[in-house]
Amino acid sequence: MKGFQKIMAGLDLSEMDNALLKYLGFFLGKIGPIEKLYCIHVEKDLDIHESVLDEYPELNRPTDEIITEDMEEEIRRHLDPSIQPLATFQAVEGNPLGQLLRWAHLKKVDLTALGRKQTSKKKEIIVHKLARKSGNSLLLVPEKAPEKLDSILVPVDLSDHAGLALQQAAWLSEKNNGAKIYCLKVFHVPGDYYKTGKTYEEFKEIMRGHAVKRYEKWLSGLSLEGSVKPEPIFVCDDHNNPAKIIDQQAKALDADFIVIGSKGQTTGAFILLGSTAETLIKLNDTIPMLIVKKENENFGIWDALKIV
Repeated sequence: MKGFQKIMAGLDLSEMDNALLKYLGFFLGKIGPIEKLYCIHVEKDLDIHESVLDEYPELNRPTDEIITEDMEEEIRRHLDPSIQPLATFQAVEGNPLGQLLRWAHLKKVDLTALGRKQTSKKKEIIVHKLARKSGNSLLLVPEKAPEKLDSILVPVDLSDHAGLALQQAAWLSEKNNGAKIYCLKVFHVPGDYYKTGKTYEEFKEIMRGHAVKRYEKWLSGLSLEGSVKPEPIFVCDDHNNPAKIIDQQAKALDADFIVIGSKGQTTGAFILLGSTAETLIKLNDTIPMLIVKKENENFGIWDALKIV
C-alpha cells in the first residue's frame, strides 16, 4: 500500500490549528518520511480597509505575507524540525472550498488534513463538501484528538472501496507496531423475513452467518501489509442507521482512529461519498477519521469547481 507523500493542511489561524498541527505532527511521526507539506489559508478578501490601516499602521504590509508568517510560526511550534523544511505556505483569496480543491489538484496532493470544530457551522459545511468532492484522501481531526494509534476501526461493506480502506489501515498498522484493526460489518434483516416462517431473532442469525461467509471470502481476496489480521465484528442494524452503529462501536471499542472508504464517482462525474460515511462525519466528533479515496478515480478539478 502506498503511503502519503504530499500532504496539504488547511489552516484557519484559529485555536483549531493548534489541535490539527499537534495531531498532524504525531501522525507524520508515525507514517514515516513525506515529500512535501503544503500549508494553506484561504481568506475571502486579503485587502485591509484603509480605516483599519490608519489605526494600525503595523498592518500596512501585504496581508498574505502576514498570514504566511503566522503559519510559519505555527509550524515551528508544533512540528518536528525534520518536517519543517518540507513545509511551504500559501495565503490565497477566494472561496475556501474552491481554493482547497484547486490547490490540492495543482499540487497533486494525496492527503488533505483539516481540523474540525463542532461549534463552527461554517467550517463544518466546508468539511462535508470537501469530503464529498475532494479527489484525494481526507484526514479529519477533532479538537481533542487523542495522540494514539493503537486501535483502528474499519467499517466495511465488502466493496472495492472498503478493501482499499482496509489496506490503508493495514499499512498504518504496520507503521505502528501492529496496531489492532477491527473490521465492522453491519448487516440487516430483510423486512419480509416473516414469510420464511422464522422469527426475527432466528433470521438474524441466518443473516449473520451469511455476513460472516461473505466477509471471509472478501477478505481472502485482499493483499494486506505484513502479518495484519483484522478482528471482524458483525452487528445487526435493527433501525436502518448504520452510521450510528459505527459511531457507537468506535466508542465502545475505544478506537483511536477510523478509516472508511469513499465510493468514488458515478458515470455522471459526481463523487458519491456514501450516505453512511456522510452521516458518520456528522456523528463522530471525537475520533480522527481518514476517508480513503481511490487514486485517479475522482473527477477533474473543473468538474469539482462547477459544483462548489
